[in-house]
Amino acid sequence: MKKRFKKIYIEITNCCNRSCSFCPPTRRPPGFMSVTHFRHILREIRPWTDYIYLHVKGEPLLHPQLNQILAAAAGEKIYVNLTTNGTLLARQQETLLRYPIRQINISLHSFESGGTDAFNDYIHSAVSFARTFSPKHGITAFRLWNFPPEAKPALSCIGHSSGSNADSPENRRSGAGSASQLNNRCSSAGSAGQLNDHCNGAGSASQLNNRCSSAGSAGQLNDYCNGAGSADSNFSGSNERILNMLSSAFGFQGRLAPELYTQNDARLAEKIFLSFDREFQWPSLDAPDLGAQGSCFGLKSHLAILWDGTVVPCCLDGDGILALGNIFTQSFEEILHSPKSCRIAEGFQKHTAVEALCRRCGYRTRFRVPETLR
Repeated sequence: MKKRFKKIYIEITNCCNRSCSFCPPTRRPPGFMSVTHFRHILREIRPWTDYIYLHVKGEPLLHPQLNQILAAAAGEKIYVNLTTNGTLLARQQETLLRYPIRQINISLHSFESGGTDAFNDYIHSAVSFARTFSPKHGITAFRLWNFPPEAKPALSCIGHSSGSNADSPENRRSGAGSASQLNNRCSSAGSAGQLNDHCNGAGSASQLNNRCSSAGSAGQLNDYCNGAGSADSNFSGSNERILNMLSSAFGFQGRLAPELYTQNDARLAEKIFLSFDREFQWPSLDAPDLGAQGSCFGLKSHLAILWDGTVVPCCLDGDGILALGNIFTQSFEEILHSPKSCRIAEGFQKHTAVEALCRRCGYRTRFRVPETLR
């Protein structure tokens, strides 16, 4: 029997080792989901979906108990997809190859800083992992989602999918003692590897969350999480270098350009793809109101569960503004049938955004509205 949701996003952490210009820092307290809570979520959602995506905010490969997270998913025989910035692939390769993972999305647009050597090492590492992971273990989907608005991404029609192997947001991402001490660790982390060493040293999500809570505030820990990398608005100029390196690495015949792949992804090798898309702005209550007309796949094909158990209707609600309930204190079915959940879902069925955040979401404008409703 077909299940209601094509996928459910599970954020196992909202901490990250990069500070990308396209990804605003979360306003939520930072933390890591415990393995016990993760197992509880799997049991609750299993009747509703066959696919989970380890992604909303944060870098999932930072989780100190990633092996137990993946083992739990394997035990439930649920398909796992995850999205990563790619900086920790080599470090976590043994774990990623040990458990069944359907697809790994590597956001190449995450590498926004560093010299030529660091950049080349990053791309070579991602390519090396892809060759090892695919095709034997699963799909690798490289992503370049930083093209300007004039680029031509695929437009999706509500109720239909455009057939893409690489997933998009809707279709086809006790130690510290004091805040100052932890922030000193943050500023000295210097690299993804050093930050990962710190995370893994905690031993478990609960121990690491204790470190997190001792930081004093979410902002201070976000400074820590984001301090290992810095943003560089000139990254878009590196796209040509990335495309040339991928073409060379996989012997791609033809031209890699976003205008040539508006409906499908570029196939680089067996089960290895490249996905193009425009950069998008995360929805915010501070953004302009775009009006009520429009729709979304939220609560239709997917929803998201944040690391603290908050359930939200959309994978782009990175701050939990549209909280529908908490899966750690309520049943999943109760949350889905709540008045707020029903109101949002019914609104989208009528091509109407009923929530203020949805009215300010630019991503939903990518979905075609039937001519009769315009």
